[in-house]
Amino acid sequence: MEKEKQQKKNWNEQLYNIIRDVLSRWHIICLTGVITAILADLFLTLTYVPMYRTGTSVVLNMGAGYISDADTDKEVAEALGYVLTSNLFMDKIKEDLNVSNLNGRFAVRDIEGTSILEIYSEADSPQISYRMMYAMMERYQEVTSLVIGNAKMDVIDKIQVPVKPYNELNHWKNMLAAGVVGAAFMTAVFILMSFMRDTIKEKKDIKEKLQVRLLADVANEPKIMLKGGRLYRKKSLLVTQITTSFAFVETFQRLRARFEAQAQKKKYKIVVINSTTENEGKTSVIVNLAIALARQGRRVLVMDADLGKPSIAKIMDLKPVHTLETVLKGEKEMEEIIFHHERTGLDLIFAGGREDDTTGLLENGILGGWLEENRDNYDYILIDTPPASFMGDSMIVAAEADAVLLVVRQDFAPTVLINRTIERYLQQDTPVMGCVLNRSMPLVGEKKKAYRYRGGEHRGTE
Repeated sequence: MEKEKQQKKNWNEQLYNIIRDVLSRWHIICLTGVITAILADLFLTLTYVPMYRTGTSVVLNMGAGYISDADTDKEVAEALGYVLTSNLFMDKIKEDLNVSNLNGRFAVRDIEGTSILEIYSEADSPQISYRMMYAMMERYQEVTSLVIGNAKMDVIDKIQVPVKPYNELNHWKNMLAAGVVGAAFMTAVFILMSFMRDTIKEKKDIKEKLQVRLLADVANEPKIMLKGGRLYRKKSLLVTQITTSFAFVETFQRLRARFEAQAQKKKYKIVVINSTTENEGKTSVIVNLAIALARQGRRVLVMDADLGKPSIAKIMDLKPVHTLETVLKGEKEMEEIIFHHERTGLDLIFAGGREDDTTGLLENGILGGWLEENRDNYDYILIDTPPASFMGDSMIVAAEADAVLLVVRQDFAPTVLINRTIERYLQQDTPVMGCVLNRSMPLVGEKKKAYRYRGGEHRGTE
């Protein structure tokens, strides 16, 4: 039973990953549908040949002794259709029309339960279609007598010249059909790619593929909420927000406990929190972990050392006056730029993101010297750095830290890149204390609560 539950959960996670992956590429799917629709309509327009249809209804008079029934009438209609579409009959029609090449054909259909037949002549010209019908009425007995005897056809409807093609181009219908096919094809391609891609798709992959310890599994927290009948987008995902779910808050409580147990055991105080690629959620993890630590009475400094694309100030909804770059240039002292956030109890150092030579600033020794001198002034110094796979800045900062905590977004970065990141840290003797699996599949059916932050406590409301 337990094995079946685990297998079901694994399949649910696979399905969740595939759906999320496909939805994240909706713009490519839509663009493919639009391009396919335009190209298909252009092709159909360029290759379009209008066909005109002249039709009439006739009663087939088989003579005395013929007993009409549904099966017999159908056999007669099939025989007549075979004759009218034969090469012999079409050659006679060409003679009557005085043409050597004829882009046309005949079709016969019986009306079920009656002796009435519908006969159509189709051609790329309304005049040719009309003349084909009259030529057929004059010639049919010459070739049908061998098949259906001396039958006669009594015309019920008047034969008229067609005024418009029966296969008129419906641009909107063609584009819609082609667009749906194109979008469906691209969706199928993305589903296959998502299924085949080697990424971290579930918790057990952390141990099997990365061989590092999993400290926390952070379920995907929706950024869109419904309030008062309207949709709102959350500015940030923080445990202090009133809209944050109970599960999200509890996850960071568990991460805080496991982080401290590991850090105290190994005597880690300066920890870089990083990811392999962009958009894996490392900034959200570092800020929420720092808040969870501060609420336990720990003195925590959060430093944004991502000089190319800083985000600590953005997620905290703050506008920094002084940034880390001014210290690294020797223009300010570190103590002058530390911002104390009263609500969370955190000390914050922001980055400006306006420097070109970020590597040179980080290598000049100022940052490493300050961290070493001030490591005992804080219980923990958590540092946010650029993604490890894009530039060497993260490695430079990590060399000054005690350890690295890696953030891995579920089914996002290729496993080979994550392992390469871990190997690079280990090669420079920077321990990887574990990882956080971020934005994983939420627990289905889990009851959620909204939490309010008051006086350093979270108080749940149903």
